Amino acid sequence: MSRRRWPAVLVACCGVICLATGVVLWPGDGSRSVEAADLGAVPAALGAGAEPGDAAAGPGAAPSWPGHVPADAGLAPPGSRPAPAEPAAAGSEPVELSLPGRGVTAPVVPVGADPAGALAVPDSPRTVGWWAPGALAGGAAGNVVIAGHVDSATAGVGVMAVLPSLVADEQVLLRGADGRTFAYRVATRRHYAKARLPAEVFARTGAPRLVLVTCGGRFDPGSRSYDDNIMVEALPART
Repeated sequence: MSRRRWPAVLVACCGVICLATGVVLWPGDGSRSVEAADLGAVPAALGAGAEPGDAAAGPGAAPSWPGHVPADAGLAPPGSRPAPAEPAAAGSEPVELSLPGRGVTAPVVPVGADPAGALAVPDSPRTVGWWAPGALAGGAAGNVVIAGHVDSATAGVGVMAVLPSLVADEQVLLRGADGRTFAYRVATRRHYAKARLPAEVFARTGAPRLVLVTCGGRFDPGSRSYDDNIMVEALPART
């Protein structure tokens, strides 16, 4: 994520310190120190009997930020909404993201890709973007992709800064435009070096899941970008 940034010392003052060792430190709460390492790949049949936890990472899966939408993702052009694989009534457009255990709530706005093919997320780190050509919240199939900036020079720490410390089975809520709330449980977390987002992140078929994406790892003041990306996958909560 190449963005305007203050010097690294000021980034530290925002509340999240990304060290060259790959450890994210949260001031005043040693229990939230997280190793910035690969924490597991998403199982091929995630949601079909897979238990929450970290799986072995697959080779070559390295999402980027800003994320370039793969040409082979099977998606419609930016700005268009393809027909969902399941009836639209099965889900709802997400308008709010909540992590009750973290006291985090953020508005969700629909986003697409910019002319260069990069995932266009809201400028404010306190607002997150929903990949509109993808699955609806609570839908019967496909990935609900929610992405946002981890922080900014002007607004400080963003809501997605909690992603490195989320744990298995932690609750994530999406409120739909129709007023319904859809509950998910964290299943896996992955931390990768920058590259292109794999096509499967944008899947509109297969088991339903929620995918949260933000920047992470070491902040490079020279390039004004983070080295890595963090992806958290969550499964629909069983009722």
